[in-house]
Amino acid sequence: MLVLQFRVGGDYYGLEGRTIIEVAPLVTLRSIPHAAAYVTGLFNYRGRLVPVIDLSALLIAVPSRSLMSTRIVLVNYELAPGTPKILGLIAEGATEVISCDHKRMQSPGMAIEGAPYLGKIWVDERKSLQLIDLPKIMPAELRTALFAAREEIS
Repeated sequence: MLVLQFRVGGDYYGLEGRTIIEVAPLVTLRSIPHAAAYVTGLFNYRGRLVPVIDLSALLIAVPSRSLMSTRIVLVNYELAPGTPKILGLIAEGATEVISCDHKRMQSPGMAIEGAPYLGKIWVDERKSLQLIDLPKIMPAELRTALFAAREEIS
């Protein structure tokens, strides 16, 4: 499986390649007042407003730094089977796609109630990388807030 790797703090994380639409440069976002701290804002993607979540702010409560390698990863986020929406994810060091062998995937061995999106861990001789389980990245009420209201406008 192909995985886009990125860094948060000193750890590697990854997003499955099949969910990725495009990796775009970091741009200025329109803020969303009163949103959760990790909901960074809205991104104009080809004439459509797309909500953006900062993965560093989500994982360790520290906003991503504005580095040359910081990107907005546009992904297909399925609200329900067959109904994908576009979601933006800010990720530091999101410049390399790696091939991860399923045989090297391991369960993290624990489930963190506040972080159900932390998926399996891929391990090789040099590093480990934890997959982000995209469907679980935000609670239902946030999905509704970010996507349902815009459905009514369309």
